[in-house]
Amino acid sequence: MIRRAANRCAAPSQHTALQLLAGCLCLLTGAALAQDKTASGVFSAVSDSVVLVSVNDNNGKTISRSNGVVIAAQVVASNCAGVRKAGAVQVSHHGRSFPATVTYIDGEHDVCSYAVAGLNAPAATLGSTASAHVGHRVFTIDTLKGGQLNISEGLIAGRRSLAGGYYLQLSTPLSRGSAGGAVFAASGHLIGLSVRSREDIDFAAPVEWLGALAQRDSGPTGPPAASILDDLNRTIALHNKGDWLRMGRHAESWMQRAKTTEPAWFALAMGYAGINQKPIAVEVFQQALRFDPEDTDAWQQLGAVQLALGQFQNAGISARRALRIDPEHADAWLVLGNAYQNLGQSDKAAHAFQQALHIAPNNGEAWFRLGNANLHRNTLARAVDGYQRALQFEPDNADIWSNLGLAYDRLEQDQNAIDAYRKALKIDSGHGNTLVNLGNTYLRIGRTEDAVLSYRKALEINPKNPDVLINLGKALGARGDHQQAADAYRERVTSNPGDAIAWFNLGISHDQMGQYPQAIEAYRNAVRFDDKLSNAWHNLGIDHAGLHQYADAIAAYQHALLIDPQRASTWFNLGTAHLGMAQNDKAVAAYQHALQIDPTIVEAWGNLGLAHQRLGQHAKAVEAFAKAVQINPELAQAWGNLGLSYQRLEQPQNAIAAFTKAVQIEPALAGAWQGLGESHLSLQDYPTAIAALAKATQIDPQAALAWFNLGNGYLAIRDYPKAVVALLEASRIDPEHADTWNNLGVAYVGVKQQQNAIDAYRHALRIKPAFAKAVAGLTVAQAGMGLRSEMMESWRTLNAIDPATAEAVKRAVIDPQ
Repeated sequence: MIRRAANRCAAPSQHTALQLLAGCLCLLTGAALAQDKTASGVFSAVSDSVVLVSVNDNNGKTISRSNGVVIAAQVVASNCAGVRKAGAVQVSHHGRSFPATVTYIDGEHDVCSYAVAGLNAPAATLGSTASAHVGHRVFTIDTLKGGQLNISEGLIAGRRSLAGGYYLQLSTPLSRGSAGGAVFAASGHLIGLSVRSREDIDFAAPVEWLGALAQRDSGPTGPPAASILDDLNRTIALHNKGDWLRMGRHAESWMQRAKTTEPAWFALAMGYAGINQKPIAVEVFQQALRFDPEDTDAWQQLGAVQLALGQFQNAGISARRALRIDPEHADAWLVLGNAYQNLGQSDKAAHAFQQALHIAPNNGEAWFRLGNANLHRNTLARAVDGYQRALQFEPDNADIWSNLGLAYDRLEQDQNAIDAYRKALKIDSGHGNTLVNLGNTYLRIGRTEDAVLSYRKALEINPKNPDVLINLGKALGARGDHQQAADAYRERVTSNPGDAIAWFNLGISHDQMGQYPQAIEAYRNAVRFDDKLSNAWHNLGIDHAGLHQYADAIAAYQHALLIDPQRASTWFNLGTAHLGMAQNDKAVAAYQHALQIDPTIVEAWGNLGLAHQRLGQHAKAVEAFAKAVQINPELAQAWGNLGLSYQRLEQPQNAIAAFTKAVQIEPALAGAWQGLGESHLSLQDYPTAIAALAKATQIDPQAALAWFNLGNGYLAIRDYPKAVVALLEASRIDPEHADTWNNLGVAYVGVKQQQNAIDAYRHALRIKPAFAKAVAGLTVAQAGMGLRSEMMESWRTLNAIDPATAEAVKRAVIDPQ
């Protein structure tokens, strides 16, 4: 019989909330690609393309100096510092100065280009900010005061999609006056122009803006366009500080002043997201996208907010829109992967996280999420690898250590799991999920004391955690504290009466304490709240059967089988309940169902044999018992029952073989000794029969039938005194057995105790008035005592019952007198 509690396992720990960043991500260190150059290599390859741009007023006074970079033959790009007031522009290269003319002005983005006649400098190779990711190395080349070129190396610390490119935040330390300097990728490709903000944060205007100068040109005579960069830089600085309220207020002010409002709407949306006003943030992101439907960051951040709101389908749609614009947007792949994960599509989630890591292999968040996806896919070795890689970048992240422990636990690498959980708890001692999962590992490997301790600590953190209360109950039950286990389950159902699993486990605790009525009540509550809980129906049937409430047991088993018709143990138990109600045909059908599902259930074969015996189908019973002992040759009871059916089929030799096997396996099996003796009696092997029957009475002194047959054995060899002793014991145990009294009468006659014989025969006839043998014996005993009138009366009774026997008695006893 199966009594199995359902184990609630705590869910994997979730990582910290999704980053709702405009691109200012945490700084990561990244290894250089194989084709990347060193700082000296980049400098030697591209420095000849870097120039100094000086802007003079109409009086020849220098009003600004900026760095610039050659982007085409005799064409220089730089910022627009002082260009509106310029009287003359000079470009310096290797100590020579060349007059320059403004060709295009994009004042909004602070990018200008100049035509420089006579300039003989190579053009830089233009790259793309779409392939520039957080953690990539960058190099900025600018001009020092003395005219010498300087190279600075750093990393991309963040990025923000804007106007067709990515505005990059740099960790490169820029020198004063270095605005407009060329920013190169490690490959040597130009990816932007350096921008220094008032907040002393360094940025790079994307190289894509240079290619759009002709389309965005406001002309040297048009009204000056206000640059958005100061406002943009300000919002990024506030974002980096997490100052969401001031960020939102600045965005609103910017929207009132700005001609182009999309970046301001984006910043406002980020502010709302930061103060957890996510439904409003969704609306504001959507407004930003109406102004610029190609803003990949806006699509990605919209998806991140939708993800946080549980709008997983919408989050996936937004992430895919971002990726349609920029297939190498690592954060968009992350959002898409998380959307798939929450939709239960772990394979697609894993693919998305792998795409993110292909783009940004040093993204610890992506490695963590990939580990989670593989954990859900049950590809556990890959999950371990993902978590270990994530820990290279975030070694103090308790969530990662906790989920690594869970992966190890499922791999049954128990010590590794425990070590990982302990590491998580060292980082965060109040990490509730870790305490639960650590307790689960301890419970699985039998360290119940440690499991109880872990669960109790978890309860201190969250007293209402359903997983803790249920698993604590299991741990307490495993160490034998069934009352405390019941108390834990009872506490759970008190706070949540509809928790079917808690009711179910409470039932198991009551079972363990032998409190079957209380267990029945608990199981009934379990199925009341979840009528599909087949284990509860199954155990309910077991408890009803244990209390001999077979009709209720049958009803419970039938419910269980409606839910799980392939559960062999339930069919077996149903058969046993039918057997208890003497519904032998139904018992046979139930056992046959059980054996169709699992032919190895030896008990089902044994009980099937019993049902056939009760139906008088001894040939079928022999087949069933033979199958039982074929599966388990050491099953003494089955051998004994096999012998009994052979007896009924009048196959004494087979019966003797079966009974002998039974007592060889279990020498204290009284019934088998009795059957063995009876079989030998039928073959008239009286000494062997007497020895077996005597053994049966030694083992079970209350076995009336064994005493009866032992007496018969003694009668057969005419050992009347011993026959009297055996038959007297049989009559004491079962005084209503007419044959015993009759045979006792025979034994008394044998020892010439005629009055005792008469009394014994009269006992037999009181029980069975038409018992011809007893009447005949009584007639003979009365004749022996000379009681002629009583003898004749008895003979007349015999003649009425059995004339043939009466005639034989007349010739043998009456006529000679």
